[in-house]
Amino acid sequence: MRILVLGGTVFIGRVIVEAALDRNHEVTIFNRGKYRPELYPYVRKLRGDRTADLSSLKGDANTWDAVIDPSGFTPEQVTATARVLAHRAEHYIFVSTIGVHRPASASLFDASSDRITGSSVYDARKARSEDALALAWPGRLTITRPGFLVGPYDNTRRLTYWIRRIARGGDVLVPGPAERRLQLIDARDYGEWLVRLTEGRVTGAYLATGPIQPMTMGQIMEECRVALNPQARLHWVDEGLLIARGVKSFEDLPVWMSEEDPRFGVLRNADITQSISAGLRFRPFSDTVRDTHRWDRIDGVGPPPVLEGATRTTPITAEPMDYATEQDILADLGLLSTV
Repeated sequence: MRILVLGGTVFIGRVIVEAALDRNHEVTIFNRGKYRPELYPYVRKLRGDRTADLSSLKGDANTWDAVIDPSGFTPEQVTATARVLAHRAEHYIFVSTIGVHRPASASLFDASSDRITGSSVYDARKARSEDALALAWPGRLTITRPGFLVGPYDNTRRLTYWIRRIARGGDVLVPGPAERRLQLIDARDYGEWLVRLTEGRVTGAYLATGPIQPMTMGQIMEECRVALNPQARLHWVDEGLLIARGVKSFEDLPVWMSEEDPRFGVLRNADITQSISAGLRFRPFSDTVRDTHRWDRIDGVGPPPVLEGATRTTPITAEPMDYATEQDILADLGLLSTV
């Protein structure tokens, strides 16, 4: 198939391109050429800007079987792009976010559940982008709403923080409780699934997270410890104590979102039955940990790229809690080991 990827060099876009190439498809990427332009020397590259210049997408030679869009962040962006591509491709797959569902999802929800209203924050802009595409591509559109994505190329550095920290060893502060449930998915599993949806011309809306059974924070941390440094000592600290000390969930300690945060439900209560029936599959989490660690040591240094328009309601920081601060908190709580 001839597949156009809008973006293609940052995290999700990169795994989509690699999955399509692995399955022997002909790939074209469209982006500004500002991040990792040296990637994919044998892939056709169109340069432009989704907010200002779509001219390189035009022309009689530019036709594709499908478009995969991981870089549409506003309804204005996707409307302009959809207009240009309406007669140049047969199928459009949009990467939205599980956050379009109401933040207070305290019980199981699926792709048909209520979405948030408004248009002023990241999740709401994604929801309005879905609406714009539904009008522009009726019957030819697939909307996928990924949850917590992890793995190699992760520009958010969320799971990578814990991989680095546990690999370092010693006394590790982890926000409790260990029994907190969490859903996550390796971005490579997600990217491969998008390509298979493209091959089958599957349409509709789907949630995209995993695994089949939600993991707990305890299981996630233990997988990291066993895979990276069995001598690391995990100290589970009540989140109330951390909040009282000014520690910010999802910022100072990534992955952790306070039980009191109404947005937490979308990270643990997604019903992915429909997506599994549509072919979504998952690799072992231990593989994700090891592969992310390997990538981080080789290629993960330096600040992560910042995508224009991708401002989130839940901040993602490149500077989580530093080692000295963590050790000071553990010392104050009497949790530092003497060995």
